[in-house]
Amino acid sequence: DISEMYATSTWTPAVASFAAANQVQYVVTDSRLTQVVPPGGNSYFPGDTTSPTAPIPAANLSKYDNIQGVARVLAAGPINIYDLVTDGYVPQKP
Repeated sequence: DISEMYATSTWTPAVASFAAANQVQYVVTDSRLTQVVPPGGNSYFPGDTTSPTAPIPAANLSKYDNIQGVARVLAAGPINIYDLVTDGYVPQKP
């Protein structure tokens, strides 16, 4: 469940393990998710069965700015894309 990547305000060993096990290369953040919950009780992410009751804390998205080896490759208004692989943070399986 990709929501693991956004569930904590810090880069934890569990998040790092999830990213490596699932070969996550890019993480997309949208700061608008820190201001409102999805309408109609929908979840933030496909496949997530929880209905959020509060916006995602800003620190849960901004943590990617502070991880050595993670590169922000796009900053476009509220959208940021981070590359976890190119600088060697998340090793990819052959």
